[in-house]
Amino acid sequence: MDELLAQGRKVRVMVRGEKDARSFADQGATVVTGDVRDAEAVARACDGASTVVSLVGRHFPRTEQGLWDVHARGNENLVRAGRG
Repeated sequence: MDELLAQGRKVRVMVRGEKDARSFADQGATVVTGDVRDAEAVARACDGASTVVSLVGRHFPRTEQGLWDVHARGNENLVRAGRG
């Protein structure tokens, strides 16, 4: 993200928590608060984006259901929203 911002590119991130939101905003990114499990929130976050990058997999779920809910369905929502 730092390199993209240094190049003058617009960066938008979707986060769940206020702490992360402040941190990214302080770095110059536009922040959308939401959850990847919410297809409408993901669509709002991706609206108008030319490139979508998922970092959903950087956190490990505590349960198998969490894996499917967040990693699988969340990334499905991102792919759908990224297609426009």
